[in-house]
Amino acid sequence: CMDMARKYMEEKQYEQAIVFYQKALEREEEPYEIILSNLSQLYLEMDCSDKAVSCLETVLDKEKGLLNTNKTNFGYSAYICLDLIKILINEKQFSKAKQYAKELIQYKEKDCEKDDKDNDVRSNVWPVYYTEIIYSNGSIEQNEYYKQR
Repeated sequence: CMDMARKYMEEKQYEQAIVFYQKALEREEEPYEIILSNLSQLYLEMDCSDKAVSCLETVLDKEKGLLNTNKTNFGYSAYICLDLIKILINEKQFSKAKQYAKELIQYKEKDCEKDDKDNDVRSNVWPVYYTEIIYSNGSIEQNEYYKQR
């Protein structure tokens, strides 16, 4: 199903691609975050950012649920969260983007406590977040980052 979904996506036959991505999800052909990330990209190509956001939020909600039960070896998908933040900033949904940036930092700081290879997450996430907002002509006080520390 994933191969067919990608084929239809390349051919810009988006409705067919959606059908096959949904079948791939049902059959668990690949990890759900990969399928939903691909589906999110498809929705962005269709100019349906609300559906793209929904796909990425579904991934993060599922992962948060798993992390809170301590029944998983998987972590919080930073790349999914960063993709979501970029879409939200593009859509001028700055408060929601900020919420996910804080959430990303919260989950990744827990990983940093376990693994010293990851440097200070704040030094990586906040500059990206604020740079995106500044270039998007968003209004947010730059010094707010330092208030959060």
